Amino acid sequence: MRQQRLDTILELAAQEGHVTVAQVREHLGTSVATARRDLGALAQQRLVVRTHGGASALAGRGYGRSLAEKATTDAGARAAVARATCALITVGDVVGLDGGTTTTEVARELARADHLVAADGTRGFTLVTNALDVAVLGVEGVDARFGATTADAGEADIGRTLAAAARRVVVAPPEGSGGGRP
Repeated sequence: MRQQRLDTILELAAQEGHVTVAQVREHLGTSVATARRDLGALAQQRLVVRTHGGASALAGRGYGRSLAEKATTDAGARAAVARATCALITVGDVVGLDGGTTTTEVARELARADHLVAADGTRGFTLVTNALDVAVLGVEGVDARFGATTADAGEADIGRTLAAAARRVVVAPPEGSGGGRP
């Protein structure tokens, strides 16, 4: 659902050159806060430039088509790229994939690649992606005013990025907090 909103916002920005928070809210029926978060997420991915009250499209970016359109266009070429990419991966590699139609096809190819099966029969690589449905964050504390906290600034930045990319965030409470359920 969030990805559909982001795709729609990109299409609006591509058509108009600029989109406001109010336009996003009205077009998608979201809250102002959700519209701002979505625009921020697109800006963080460098798909739009965030402006006061909205966002501007990036010149020359080919994001006017929906993901569904992209998935059916050049499917043969995308599959060939996925096979060639998969051939470069070896057992023991850590593979990072971002979101998109080509990388989705790469993930499918990795899942069925016989050369990546380890001696014990498991897949012999680690896959890391920013295309999340749920982000699970381990934290050092939970504060009513500041939310989830950690003393490590780098870890906090990564947590914010994961949370922005996910549809849902689960916070795993610190050990001994008595927090019980996440």
